[in-house]
Amino acid sequence: MLIFSKDIMEFEHKCRKVWLLNMKITRVAVDAMGGDNAPSEIVKGVVKAIQDKDNIKVLLVGREDVIKEELSKYQYDK
Repeated sequence: MLIFSKDIMEFEHKCRKVWLLNMKITRVAVDAMGGDNAPSEIVKGVVKAIQDKDNIKVLLVGREDVIKEELSKYQYDK
């Protein structure tokens, strides 16, 4: 396949979509309120995990207002 430089971004985007569709998505539920230093350390770890892996979806369980406040400290794909 011949790809021109102006089309490279679109091509990469399409390839990524196909790759993601073929990947198995891992779904995880995490107790955000459990453990020492919760929810800050729990949320920090979850955000790092979803930034590092494209095939993971995380459900944070706990007090929504507290979790949302902690999540607001980070940038991540929602």
